[in-house]
Amino acid sequence: METKKCLEDKFDIVSRTEAIPVAEMNEAFKENKELKIKLNYLLSYYENIAIACSFKVVDEPLIKSMMRDTYISHFNKLRDYILYRRAKSNNERLWINFEKFALAWRQDKLESTAAKGKDKLG
Repeated sequence: METKKCLEDKFDIVSRTEAIPVAEMNEAFKENKELKIKLNYLLSYYENIAIACSFKVVDEPLIKSMMRDTYISHFNKLRDYILYRRAKSNNERLWINFEKFALAWRQDKLESTAAKGKDKLG
């Protein structure tokens, strides 16, 4: 089963608006160990995208225009899990590039939205 579809079926990762509780995820992983592998694969995929952007292997503005909203959304929903895994593995750098880009792109989006609103006002 496709990774995102599998995660959507179990956690509503696409349609959900709030963060996914770590306890909910851990319960699901007990039932289906493959699910944890798929989630870690997705996070590593996002990490690799960020690294590729950092090293200019891919065009960041292009990737950002294609993936920004999904990237930010998934980071927001998975942030608690990321923090949990960092603590559990004693690795503060786990998926750090994904976080760095998600936060930067979220800030850019907020600033862009604010600037558009300002243009409409005056």
